[in-house]
Amino acid sequence: IDELAPDREYSAQKGELKVLHVGRAVRTKGLRDVVRAIGILSDLPNVTLTSAGWGEEIDVCRLEAERLGISHRVTFLGRIPRDEVEELYASHDVFCFPSFREPSGGVLYEAMRHGLPVITADLGGPASIVDNASGIRIPVTEPGRFAQDIAASLRQLAENPALRKQFGDGA
Repeated sequence: IDELAPDREYSAQKGELKVLHVGRAVRTKGLRDVVRAIGILSDLPNVTLTSAGWGEEIDVCRLEAERLGISHRVTFLGRIPRDEVEELYASHDVFCFPSFREPSGGVLYEAMRHGLPVITADLGGPASIVDNASGIRIPVTEPGRFAQDIAASLRQLAENPALRKQFGDGA
């Protein structure tokens, strides 16, 4: 990361949230947990998820979205060119990357470069990158609880645009 992205406008819409997950789709990156969190937020139909990345977990996540009845709220883009990833960072409201086995987490720096508030796991590299000024760290527990905690954090950001801006500025 050599420079910050241009300043961004933060959405002031309560109840709307464009959530982004970028990364290789393997179980430990937490995409399945984010899909489950979107499913928990059935009362917030304007909270959507975009996934950029490919791996064996994509098919599992697609099936999970179908099972939860939220396929219309989740977009799986697969592997896309770098410039399109940059456009996603610029067009989304929050970066959710709850990887629970991550030594570093370069995508966190990319998202924060764009002033995105972050939701991540309170473990490993992500826990040392994201602080209380830039996002929310979720304790890593059992899978059902993990998805519930992610959903609670997404709800908090969806219902509080000022907090989104605060974390984005902190990023």
